[in-house]
Amino acid sequence: MFERVALLRKYISLLSKKEVKRWLILMAIAFAFYFPLGVSGTWYRPLNATFNIAGTIGWLLATGFPFVIGASLILCSDQTRNNIVAYTRTHEKMKFSYLFVSFTVLTLVVMAAASFAGLLIAVSVSGNIAILGVLPQLVGITLFLSLLLTPIYALIAIEFDSMSKSIVIGFFLSIALVATTGQPGFPINYPEVSFFGPAHLLSALLFISIGAYGNYSAEFFVGTLFQPIHVVAPILVWSFISIVCYYVARKVFSNNLSRWIKEREGWLSSGQSKTELDDSTLPANLPTIRKELYKRQRKAVVVSVAIIILIFIGGFGYTQVKQGEWTQVVYESPSEGETVAIGDWLQGSFTGVESPSSIMLGVTCQGRILDWSGGSGYVYFTFEHRAMTLSEFQGLNETEFTRLFDSSESGNHGVIGTFSSGLGGPIHDSEYVWVLRFNDVNERTSGSVDIWFQVILRAF
Repeated sequence: MFERVALLRKYISLLSKKEVKRWLILMAIAFAFYFPLGVSGTWYRPLNATFNIAGTIGWLLATGFPFVIGASLILCSDQTRNNIVAYTRTHEKMKFSYLFVSFTVLTLVVMAAASFAGLLIAVSVSGNIAILGVLPQLVGITLFLSLLLTPIYALIAIEFDSMSKSIVIGFFLSIALVATTGQPGFPINYPEVSFFGPAHLLSALLFISIGAYGNYSAEFFVGTLFQPIHVVAPILVWSFISIVCYYVARKVFSNNLSRWIKEREGWLSSGQSKTELDDSTLPANLPTIRKELYKRQRKAVVVSVAIIILIFIGGFGYTQVKQGEWTQVVYESPSEGETVAIGDWLQGSFTGVESPSSIMLGVTCQGRILDWSGGSGYVYFTFEHRAMTLSEFQGLNETEFTRLFDSSESGNHGVIGTFSSGLGGPIHDSEYVWVLRFNDVNERTSGSVDIWFQVILRAF
């Protein structure tokens, strides 16, 4: 046991101390930067403060900042490479498992420190020391997710063996995942997709582990209503990916080590610094060695881009399928269109649908302007809906109508063109009334416009 600990310490010493310090400084800056992104709502309640800090940790996990920067700076550092090559000269075998564990231990320590610092901030802001009661859960889940993410970003760094390239690819991969699964701290509609995002998975696991599930609003703290089964598939998939990445990284590292030894055999023995070298002091086959690396990097870029595209297509495709399942046209103009007097309201009603807990429905209006006889300039349109029966709507006086409906407008539109409103909701199983009006921006209240439009229910 003690021998393994001593060996682990020796492997940790191989990692560039300079880059480790840079990483820690950047992590401190990142935590201060991400803190405003993650926090929201009130602080005086322990649960609110806890999920505020979880939001900050979620941003760190989602963007991959600790892992991208840590792996790229430390594992791609010249000093780390030199230390490893020097170690192989005095030892029989270089064990990748110990090197990987060394880097992982550093990563986990940093993430644990970030979690603890966040809770201390929550205590100081809220004045409620009870928040520290969730420290084991928050730190434990953070470390668990960090353990799953570390092999992925370590593989990227080892595969590219280039600080700049691994940082770029690592961040693009993280951005693709955020774009597909949703931003941390924002409402989500599809937990079966969104929980593949580390930040949302963190919130869900934390919500379950502290006993809040079934007692508090998951929609408020996690961003969606969900079932515990929704977290199982993401955990299994991330675990599988992490294991595969570890074994691939071990194989690639072996190839890297062979190349590093060949690259440095001409100058390590000479005692020269790397900056003093010229091509004559390096191995004759160096161009061939580096050509193989560049070829591998190009292949890695192609694979990375393909993965990023697949992430986008997969998430977008699933969303489109779900939205298609819940799309319903509740009103449609005749095929030849209809004429609307400028300044007059069109109105209609529909009955909403009660969707599953993981789906949020909204209503939108979209169509096109067919003709605007005698019109000039631009028109803008207003579309609103309210939960009420048609008889209640017809009983409104002018003041009540203005307060409920005549309060917003959409963008300007030309004489002929398409128009659409935002998606408003949520829609439930009750009766609704919608209204639509076109106005001339030149404040003309006469004339008419020919339009064709639909009022549509669909998932967000």
